[in-house]
Amino acid sequence: MMFVIASYRKEADRPDGDVDVSEAGAEFFAEILGMSVEALTDVYPLSESQAQRISARTGMVFDFSTHEYFLEALAD
Repeated sequence: MMFVIASYRKEADRPDGDVDVSEAGAEFFAEILGMSVEALTDVYPLSESQAQRISARTGMVFDFSTHEYFLEALAD
């Protein structure tokens, strides 16, 4: 499974970028979303606290003042 974080400018309908964060692992994303690994099959909006945990693990930088972020679980 592949994991991508898509960023959308607030009020935009299309993403303006995405980052592959698959190296963090399914177990990590399941934990921060509060679900089982098997249930990771959709697109999930990220809160600022979830983004902080992802940033600490991956180094990705988030800016919630201008963007919204979504974790996408994609089949390989």
